[in-house]
Amino acid sequence: MKTLRTTFRLLAVAALMSACAEAGPDDAGPPPDDPAVFLPTGAKADGFALTTADYEGQAILRVANTLSEADLDDAVALDRRAAENIAATRAANGEFTTLMDLDDVAYVGQRAFGKMLAYAEAQGWVGRCGDGIVQANEDCDGTEGCPATCVNADDTGDETGGPTGVFVHGVEGGTYAALGLLRAANELDFDTLDIDVGLDIRAARGIVADRPFATLAELDAASYVGASAFEDLGAYAAAHDLLPFCGDGAVQAGLEACDDGNDRDGDGCSSRCLVDADTGTGDDGGLDTPLVNGVHEGSYAAHGILAVANGASLETLDDVVGLDVRAAKGIAHTRDAMGDFADLATLDAVAYVGVSAFEDLLAYAELNGLVPRCGDGVVQPAEEACDGTAGCSADCAVTYTCGDGVVEAGETCDDGNLDDDDGCSALCAIEWLGEGVDHQNGSRAGAVDVGSYRFLSATVRSEGDRDYWAFTLDRPTRVRLDVWAGSGDNCAWFSFPNPAGGYDSDIFGPELTLRGAHDDVLFRFDSNCGRRDTTEADLDVSLAPGTYYVRVEGQDVGWGWDSSYTVGYRVEVDRIAMGPVCGNGHVEDGEACDDGNTTSDDGCSQACTVEAFVESEPNDDHDHGANVGTFRHIVGDITAGDVDYYRVQVAEGGSLSAVVDASFDGYLELYGPEGDLIAEDDDDGEGYAPALFAAADGLTNLPGGWYALAVRHADARLEGGRYTLDLTVE
Repeated sequence: MKTLRTTFRLLAVAALMSACAEAGPDDAGPPPDDPAVFLPTGAKADGFALTTADYEGQAILRVANTLSEADLDDAVALDRRAAENIAATRAANGEFTTLMDLDDVAYVGQRAFGKMLAYAEAQGWVGRCGDGIVQANEDCDGTEGCPATCVNADDTGDETGGPTGVFVHGVEGGTYAALGLLRAANELDFDTLDIDVGLDIRAARGIVADRPFATLAELDAASYVGASAFEDLGAYAAAHDLLPFCGDGAVQAGLEACDDGNDRDGDGCSSRCLVDADTGTGDDGGLDTPLVNGVHEGSYAAHGILAVANGASLETLDDVVGLDVRAAKGIAHTRDAMGDFADLATLDAVAYVGVSAFEDLLAYAELNGLVPRCGDGVVQPAEEACDGTAGCSADCAVTYTCGDGVVEAGETCDDGNLDDDDGCSALCAIEWLGEGVDHQNGSRAGAVDVGSYRFLSATVRSEGDRDYWAFTLDRPTRVRLDVWAGSGDNCAWFSFPNPAGGYDSDIFGPELTLRGAHDDVLFRFDSNCGRRDTTEADLDVSLAPGTYYVRVEGQDVGWGWDSSYTVGYRVEVDRIAMGPVCGNGHVEDGEACDDGNTTSDDGCSQACTVEAFVESEPNDDHDHGANVGTFRHIVGDITAGDVDYYRVQVAEGGSLSAVVDASFDGYLELYGPEGDLIAEDDDDGEGYAPALFAAADGLTNLPGGWYALAVRHADARLEGGRYTLDLTVE
């Protein structure tokens, strides 16, 4: 059984290494279609396929514990954030002792484990049966009588860990007492066994000759070892801290689901070394989702419980997870008949499933890496605001929002989208167009269109070479151009042999011209030397709509034979539209709305695009109408017999208009501050578009207060569908 499992694990690891070999060294994470090679599907890297005791697990820990941050970044090719976090965690807490501890580090997941394993393989750090070193997953290695698998065929221990039900001289295998007794037999030297433990000298000799022992039965088979030796070894182990216990910081498989080094409850790992079911992985983050048997729906713990309930076989649920056989059968049969469990409430409805079953399922999920974590790259909405994306902190909280069009702390650009190759990356980092490349764009006809790029880079020869770049303006725009050459703080210059001895130097700075549609020169200037001048541009002008060309041309340095010399140059093309200004309270060309601020989630975004208020139940009567605040675009759904109410505040003397666009025969009603019906309409507009217009329906100069709008199907017996409600309140 153990050999088959190891073979299956090695196949999975080989698949992971193959996947990692195809990835580039700068990969920030797995692509969307990256196969889950650690089984079962979706399990974390320290799940079923790898354990801390495995050859590969020990090798991965060696990489994480011994390499510097720089080597983790460069030699192993980890994501920079993973390398930084591994080094920082190791410095703060000491070396990693388990794969689960390492897996808990932010930005460390399957891809990172694979790269560390690949590095360890290349260094020859992965152990194997036959190397003469007894690994944690071996019973022996290279000694007389050791099988080729390094696993004793008569191993009667429970592979999953925990009590075996097999007693030897009154001690049950797999228990704390058994583990301590075996530790004493395997680790103590002959003199200690003979003198301090007080064994018969023949028993001490037999133990030293035959160890290591994997089971109590093996120990009992040693010469002159029997009940008396067991009693002495057990007493010594108890008196000298050789017995593992809940709270010692080491998880004992099958005995403990967790061990955080203390005996406190309520901190994620209970005093009985079970994961606190009422807090998931230690902190429910103030979740307001329903509780089922003490576990929040949608929490990390809930995902782990459901993963086991949906993925484990009947035999695993019964024998390994340890459920009541009736609960195991109920889960398996319900799943076969109805499909996977979608939530905890559905699982809890299964006969014989309750608090105890939830605890067992969660403990198994924790042991096998099936509980999600912050840093695994998958957003769990109930627990996390983000996970592994730009602007996401190590605790999965949003620090900035890439793609909202506003440059915030942590961003070098933000073009309002999450696209790469447009001048601003999906991580809100500046992208250069043609960096370090000579485009051979030597004519206006062959000009490279800069598109939305702001920064350009190429090379030009010192004489007779020129590059053309084009950009198009669709509105009056302020354009700032800055060109610089060379590197560092130095000008671009060359040294030439002087016949009189020594060297002469001359500055070579490209010339830049801004040209019109017919290649006519509008402005001309020379490049700056060294770094870009961030305080003052070479050119700052206002231009009309049209296409313009930036021509960068090399200059003769005056020596007559230097035309082969090239230098890199960079150009910043900063275009500032002289059009609408979002947040000034006036809807201008290019804006869908403007509420006088640059705050999102108030109906008009910080980019002046319309935001929708999404209807949610219950809002079926006047008293429970949803307050739409400053939102003016509402999206909702109508089912048979359903009515949706919305509340909106109108200032004294104000006016109100409303239009419903629906795929069904909609009906619209307006109630005043006193709750009286003051206006209604059934498809007054075109198609299914009931509407109330301020002027036409007398909804002007209204008393100040809260008004309620009701949307429903004209025939309450019929199913409705999706609708949009647009408001105008002045």
